[in-house]
Amino acid sequence: MSNRDRRIAAAAGIGAGIGAIFRSPFAGAILSAEILYSGDDMEVEALAPAFIASPVGYVIFASLTSFSPMFSLFYA
Repeated sequence: MSNRDRRIAAAAGIGAGIGAIFRSPFAGAILSAEILYSGDDMEVEALAPAFIASPVGYVIFASLTSFSPMFSLFYA
């Protein structure tokens, strides 16, 4: 794999992990495109794979645990 492809794959993996653990797939996808840079830049090429990998990671994780929210404001 080229350097560019490795960075995109790493960003998609980061997005899937963050989206699954924190149960926020879209925030995980956006964070994964920003986290590889320390400045104001963004890995634009990684957005499409991250927007696919993050919800998929969330659905797989939530199907094994539960689809309930992480923090609940209302008590049932």
